[in-house]
Amino acid sequence: MYKVLVRAKKDADAVRAALRVFYEGWGVEVATVGGMRELEGFRDALAKVVDPAKFNIVLLGREDAEKMRLEEEMPLNVVFSLVPRERVRNARLTTIRDAVERGRAKIRNTVCWRGAYVLGRCRGVDLGVEPHPAYDVFLLLGERAVGLVSERVGVELEGPLLLVRKMGGEHDVYAGPSLVGRLRVPDTGRASGEKLGEQAERTSVERLLSENEGVLETLERVSSSLIESVGREFDTVVVPWSGGRDSTAALLLARKALGSKVKAVYVDMGLEFRGSREHVLEVSEKLGVELHVARVDLERYVKAVGLPSHHNRWCTRLKVEALYGKIREIAEGRTLIVVGDRDAESELRSKRGPVRGHEEFVQVAPLKNWSAAQAQLYILKHGIPLHPLYELGFYRIGCWVCPALRSWEKEIMRRWRREVLPEDADPALVDAILGG
Repeated sequence: MYKVLVRAKKDADAVRAALRVFYEGWGVEVATVGGMRELEGFRDALAKVVDPAKFNIVLLGREDAEKMRLEEEMPLNVVFSLVPRERVRNARLTTIRDAVERGRAKIRNTVCWRGAYVLGRCRGVDLGVEPHPAYDVFLLLGERAVGLVSERVGVELEGPLLLVRKMGGEHDVYAGPSLVGRLRVPDTGRASGEKLGEQAERTSVERLLSENEGVLETLERVSSSLIESVGREFDTVVVPWSGGRDSTAALLLARKALGSKVKAVYVDMGLEFRGSREHVLEVSEKLGVELHVARVDLERYVKAVGLPSHHNRWCTRLKVEALYGKIREIAEGRTLIVVGDRDAESELRSKRGPVRGHEEFVQVAPLKNWSAAQAQLYILKHGIPLHPLYELGFYRIGCWVCPALRSWEKEIMRRWRREVLPEDADPALVDAILGG
């Protein structure tokens, strides 16, 4: 999935040493441009070693900083990252790792404006989103979600909006190319915000899809190549599918790459948001995918032992056990699991390789280097609707008792309770989640 490119052999040796420490088992390829120093020669040599089926990260030391401007001429799957030493070979292994991480973050967090948000390099207005490994960008498309953000930041806005999820619940809010507000979403309490500017330009979903054709094609090419290279030796391919953004994008990629041997498993925990089951059935029929359902009576466990918490997510164990039980039941021959895990979701997931063993199975994560916004547009590009909760402003989809629900999602649940929660939701349990 990744290839690191440097100028000379000694730089490559230093990179390989860092990869052995921090990226063991990732299968990252390393190549050089043959020691080329002169700009034109470097450009020509680089073009010959770039792999169109991988994300290529070019590491440069300060003595080659002038070559950073070549990035604009490169394909979208090529990014440059500066190592803060004269030469790459002079850097500590941790410094090389940090440069690789910034390069990987650039792939998903670069955003510019060209009449719409372009989720990659373009000849437009660079929004200046920092390539921070923990940041994520996502789109707010629903009218009510946009209205709620407008209310919090104190400025009337029209969607689609682009949000940059940063650290500590802080989100930068963009309307057109303008940074118009900052939203703060604590785990508990109430979301707040501040106005930073006015909206001057607007766009549409249609324009977003049109302007991002090249970006989505690039992402699909790299991710499909990974799935195909791994998946061809397996008899059964399973996608754990919640109906949410990331697992739906993973399902689309897997189906396109590996065809009818792809099956989906949906774990119904019993405390699903309203519309989740219906959404999964609707999309599975539209895709013609073989759908299997595993079930957990989560409410019974909650009433017996209490609600799960941030510090004790015992519900995850139940879900994983049900998932793997169903996978073992439907598996025929060697079985591959295609997951929708993305680096920006958590530090733990960012440290996992694109392909890894898990229990007796092999997992592949084709969306590892995607942003939430890229996954959203990829789904819409294929004519598949997003889960209805995203229209209201949810960032992720799970059960309605999930300990990962933040104050933002709980505010949405309070405002549009009848649309979000099932009719038979236990009032006492709802009060325990939403605060009475």
